[in-house]
Amino acid sequence: MKEPIRDGNHQGVSRLKVLVNDYGGYAFIRQLSTEFARRGHAVTHSFCVSHTSTPHGYTSELISGDDVAFWPIELRRPVDKYSLVKRRQQEIEYGNLLGRKLESEHFDFVVSANMPLDAQKILWRAASKIRARKVFWLQDAIGIATQKILGKKYRVVGRFVGAFYKRLERQLLAQSDRVIAISSNLADTCESVYGIDSSRIV
Repeated sequence: MKEPIRDGNHQGVSRLKVLVNDYGGYAFIRQLSTEFARRGHAVTHSFCVSHTSTPHGYTSELISGDDVAFWPIELRRPVDKYSLVKRRQQEIEYGNLLGRKLESEHFDFVVSANMPLDAQKILWRAASKIRARKVFWLQDAIGIATQKILGKKYRVVGRFVGAFYKRLERQLLAQSDRVIAISSNLADTCESVYGIDSSRIV
């Protein structure tokens, strides 16, 4: 039986084991983890330290400032953002590492932000295995952007690959219990392009 929260205005709400994953390591997602912990949940926050082009908001002072357990995931090599093939392999490596942790520790709830789609697919599969609730933090419509960029750059092959990722993004959004869209434009995209019911979009 899950332990109820005892403090604040959240009495009677089950204490959840929450994984907050932020591939890019941004400070605003870290604040979300802090708030979950403040409400009494057991929170693990994961991010990719090998992604050196993002401004990680995780200094030792910040990490020691609350009750969040941080899990910095280090890949075998720094993320190669200039090679599509190598970067995809590394993103899959990240997804596999995170998926195994999710399954082994049996989290109740997963929030995933700024996540490459190949890695998100692995994470969502693992979450489904243990019946964890899934929340997709939508910072960018990666599938649509990929289709536009690769379609212009590589024409036939690019359009094919772009269509694949657009389809994958639709599937992952559809599999999510909730979608957090950071803007009204993205919320509209979820509904009109990807067919996600508005009741599941925050």
